[in-house]
Amino acid sequence: MLLINSKNNDNKKNVICIKWGARYPSDYVNRLYNMVSRNTTVPFDFYCFTEDATRLDRKIIVKPLPVLNVAPEDNKYSYIKEAGLCDDNLGGLNGRRVLYFDLDVVIVGNIDDFFS
Repeated sequence: MLLINSKNNDNKKNVICIKWGARYPSDYVNRLYNMVSRNTTVPFDFYCFTEDATRLDRKIIVKPLPVLNVAPEDNKYSYIKEAGLCDDNLGGLNGRRVLYFDLDVVIVGNIDDFFS
């Protein structure tokens, strides 16, 4: 999980994930969205940062993968894409608080406390 400081003026919270490459298909993103939906009473927007939005639920807000300027030889490491999530203007969220989940997480209980 990743929390970024809040400057959000509305009551909606922001949940994000990142999907890149073929390791996790769109089904994982859709399942994560559904788990969040079932396990919170807090209004939220769900963002997926990806290069391939094929078959993602229409309620998911799709954003391009974040770019982290590194040497080409360092771009082979998987954490490079996730490190790009630390951008203050991530996907136009402009410093708003976000809750990040990996795609292989399983949510089995209420997550409202993460938003308070």
